[in-house]
Amino acid sequence: MNVLTLPTRGAGTSLDSSPCRRCCMRRIVIIVGSIAVLIGLVVLLALPLGNHGKATVPGLVPETTVDTARPVLRLALSPNGGPTVTTTRGELLQFVDLNRAECALVNSDLFAECIAISPDGSVLAVGGAGGPAASRAVVKVWDLKTHAIRGSFDLGRGTVYAVVFDPAGCYVYAGNHIGNGAVDRLDLSAGTVTRVFGPKSVTKVPTDWDHGIYSLAIVPGGEELVIGMRMGVLVWDLKTSTEKRSIIDPKRGSSCLAVSPDKKQLASAGSGMTVSDFGSGKIIHERRLDNRGGSVCGLAFSPDGKFLVDGVSLGRKSPGYIVVWRTNDYSTESVFPCHTSAFRTMAFMPGTHKIVTGAEDGTVCVWDLDKLRWAESPKRAVTEEKSGSTQGGESGKGHKSN
Repeated sequence: MNVLTLPTRGAGTSLDSSPCRRCCMRRIVIIVGSIAVLIGLVVLLALPLGNHGKATVPGLVPETTVDTARPVLRLALSPNGGPTVTTTRGELLQFVDLNRAECALVNSDLFAECIAISPDGSVLAVGGAGGPAASRAVVKVWDLKTHAIRGSFDLGRGTVYAVVFDPAGCYVYAGNHIGNGAVDRLDLSAGTVTRVFGPKSVTKVPTDWDHGIYSLAIVPGGEELVIGMRMGVLVWDLKTSTEKRSIIDPKRGSSCLAVSPDKKQLASAGSGMTVSDFGSGKIIHERRLDNRGGSVCGLAFSPDGKFLVDGVSLGRKSPGYIVVWRTNDYSTESVFPCHTSAFRTMAFMPGTHKIVTGAEDGTVCVWDLDKLRWAESPKRAVTEEKSGSTQGGESGKGHKSN
């Protein structure tokens, strides 16, 4: 039998001898180099990809950053240059002055889940859970100038996850998540509540469909209401109280909704994003998030309808990113990371291409999309602009390319 005999260290050898030391150093260098390569691969894989596999476009920094010192979960922008109002954990509202980089706190006396500001910027509506053990669906209304409460509406058991004003600012529509969900219309002047949608109102969708309300969007003109639920989207005619169209997709809910200013496109998102023709329901664009997971936490058309922006959160402790789409063909205009912690909410500043974002780390940032470094070449953008082929808005005319 052959026996393999390993060499032994004699009395005169030591681990501190020169050849052994060099061998150990080489091993250390190899291990450190391997770790560096692995870290580099992880960083590359972590970069979010846009449509057609385009990587993040660097170069955009926030125009303004305000640290509120508390998590920013939802935000609403005043249309007349007034304060940005955000919700945070607990029963507090934050009134943020983006010009002065200041923040003031107001006790809302409810656990806020949603927030909206009237079209004239004078009234604030906050929905959530209040009452004993936070078991009641409540909407409270404030005067934005004085911060004085104007009214409180108790909508029964549950939690309000969505509020939206009608174009005239006379009514607030509130979506209750309890049971199969319901939408109530709150008359701000009369102080009355009218149920405009409930489970028994639906006739064209399956009876076992989860109707819990997650999001609402009022269509420009105020005649129709888009209702986002766990398993799809419903377009509801407010004049006739009838269902006009439904989109069932059990693979993802609809936590975010947006309607283009020209009423031609409807965007909905949850774990992915879908854009459809508002009239026919035909899908124009669809995007699923990759296998790293995440969810879309913000969705908005620019005021001129040229761009659709969606914000993606990859988790509470992971930074999110913003994707800017051009609405005429939905090629990825640009993708850029935002915040150092989980992205939570976003909205366009009225009449601009600037977006305001909020995150788990308490920061509120303003980003000017006109300063983005576009993924496409300027030549392609000019060519598409001259072709005049627009669907929901024109191509990126007047935008800078760095």
